[in-house]
Amino acid sequence: MRRNLAETLRNQFFCTDDVLHACIRDGNLARLQTLLNASSPAPDLGYVHADYGPPLHFAVWCGDLDAVELLLAAGADPVAIARPPAIAAESPCRYTPMHVAIRTGQLGIFRRLWSCAAPESHIRDNHSQGSLLNLAAEQGHARIVEDLLTWNGWHPDLPCRALTFAAACWHLDVVAVLLRNISFRQVDIRQALEAAVDHRAWGGPTPPIPEGLDYYNLQRLIELLLKTLETPFGKPLYGPYLLREAASNANSIGAFKTLLDNGAQPEGPAGIGYSTMHALALPVPVGIWSNGNQVMNRPAIEMLLQRGVSVTTPTTKGVDAPLHLAAFGSDLSTFRLFLTQSTNEDEDTLLALMNAEQETLLHYAAAGCQIEIIEFLISKGLDVNAQSSNGWTPLMCALTPTRNWPMTSGTATTMKTPAESTQAAWLLFSHGADPTIATEEGWTTLHALALHCDLDVRGRVAELAMKFIAHGVDTAARAPLFTYQPIPSRTFGKPASPPQLDMPWGHRLRKTMTNTRDWRPFIIQTSLTPLHWSAQRGAAGVVKALLAAGVDTAAVDTNGRSAVDMAQDSKTVAIRTEAADAILDLLADKTIGA
Repeated sequence: MRRNLAETLRNQFFCTDDVLHACIRDGNLARLQTLLNASSPAPDLGYVHADYGPPLHFAVWCGDLDAVELLLAAGADPVAIARPPAIAAESPCRYTPMHVAIRTGQLGIFRRLWSCAAPESHIRDNHSQGSLLNLAAEQGHARIVEDLLTWNGWHPDLPCRALTFAAACWHLDVVAVLLRNISFRQVDIRQALEAAVDHRAWGGPTPPIPEGLDYYNLQRLIELLLKTLETPFGKPLYGPYLLREAASNANSIGAFKTLLDNGAQPEGPAGIGYSTMHALALPVPVGIWSNGNQVMNRPAIEMLLQRGVSVTTPTTKGVDAPLHLAAFGSDLSTFRLFLTQSTNEDEDTLLALMNAEQETLLHYAAAGCQIEIIEFLISKGLDVNAQSSNGWTPLMCALTPTRNWPMTSGTATTMKTPAESTQAAWLLFSHGADPTIATEEGWTTLHALALHCDLDVRGRVAELAMKFIAHGVDTAARAPLFTYQPIPSRTFGKPASPPQLDMPWGHRLRKTMTNTRDWRPFIIQTSLTPLHWSAQRGAAGVVKALLAAGVDTAAVDTNGRSAVDMAQDSKTVAIRTEAADAILDLLADKTIGA
């Protein structure tokens, strides 16, 4: 360890003022003793190195108890506040040697510093109190926490915070020490339980990658906290909340099982809230901060199905049942698991399931572009032309660029691509989907296809648009275009966020267009043709098909703006200039040809 430290810091401490630091780095206690005993020149124990702080802080950071003893004997201040080692120079952090000992887990040095000055000397205010105890709890140093608790001068709230910190970081030993030494209120234990289950809280903003043992400790930690609670799941929605949090990390399956085995109920009162099965009907991250890696949490799904949990219970507003969400976002194997292992309903009843807006499982599968599930549902006889309460067919759902989460819209980080939409649309079309059915809002299949900002290099979008036109879709039909506006930045000088390109689908469109309280700014442009939509959204393939069909390029909206005007002014294609340029070139060629 000493050799590694000397090698790591070999390019440090060359100036005269750094001589004490150099001795500590090299473990040269004899020279350090000589320098500390010298009267001329007297050693400057208060000298603060730019990167490694005062000598005492540095010795603590190095874990050199002998050097710490020599420095203390020479008069180094054990409670001096300075920027500690390995902290950026611009950082405002200022710590005592005690903080450094706790942060690095140096138990022997901690005890030496704790004994050489009264506890009150290490703690100047409530903030310092909290930082000492919370730091030890957060770092997982159970024996240091136990030593700190021998002092009875802590502010009453601080052990509660330490319990939450330790639970959030999955430090089982620290939580056990705190529970053994402090009589906590039930509300404090519940808060710690929530922090433990909430996988986003684990490890802070730059966490280490959890290993298998960490997840095992989480499982044991949850069991310990549950046993400490008098009524672990007293409120009807508390069990479902904890289970949802555990279910949203596939690696937390042990914690999920522990909650179930200890009495957590996956569902609240009928029709209230968003159940655990809803959370499991869609892919969940594999581990914390999984960089997009997601899987279907089949073990958790199977546990709930074995307990008879319903796959048809809708959310509060009677819309999305877990089975609907599974059709939207799962894979065929998992979807069939929902169908075949449900103990409450037979398969035929489940396949006929509609939500309160008459949207079928096929609507959901089409909206999510789940090709295998679409094929399966069609093979089971579901109607490819079934219409929802506002006239949406599965084909319209497939064409609309929905986000990767079916329950809301406008905040997508990913959404389905034109290739995914056209693949699903061709599949439905080949099984008899009628492209001439328009929605209650007046949207046609050409309008929906025009929502995709794409150059259509392979020509698949143009081919599909031409097929729709050949089957009688009105190229001049007018419909309102709903568009999310860029959200202004709250930071001075920072540009607004780009417009959100995903669209609400089915009954969600009607709801969104009439919702004047939506926090996302949006506009509705009335009476626009598919060409207008294509120009605004950057759908080059649809423009090609419409121009080939001879549409009127001079047609204007209610404000007298043409497709050319819209392509030039569109906020949507502003972030895809190549799409805008391609459309303007197409429109210019058509105008010249005319």
